[in-house]
Amino acid sequence: MGHKPQEPDIFFLRTGYIECLSGTGHVYKVTHDSCSCKGFGFRKLCRHYRQAEAKGYLDQLETQIIKNPKFIKTEHIRKMRMDAIRVFLDKYNLKYQISQIVDLEKIVTVTTTKQDIFGFFF
Repeated sequence: MGHKPQEPDIFFLRTGYIECLSGTGHVYKVTHDSCSCKGFGFRKLCRHYRQAEAKGYLDQLETQIIKNPKFIKTEHIRKMRMDAIRVFLDKYNLKYQISQIVDLEKIVTVTTTKQDIFGFFF
């Protein structure tokens, strides 16, 4: 009784995520920071995520998100970004008003630095 060789994983770029048909027959959802497999839940890394990254699918997913502003500006995403900004400002004991959070959320991008945020207040 030998070990059956595993088929290679197959990836499909979907809207907002990458679908991975694993060589074991399972289907997993890979995003820019996660995979739905159990291994990722334990280790915060898995072969599906590594392969998607190595094959350039994560870059394609990022490009897809940047090109579709509606995708990143949905209401729940806006709320999560505003919550993250509040946590950041609280961490550095910066006093703020809600209107400043709303304004900051509109301009924060993946390349925004800590100094950019501080410059908004000083």
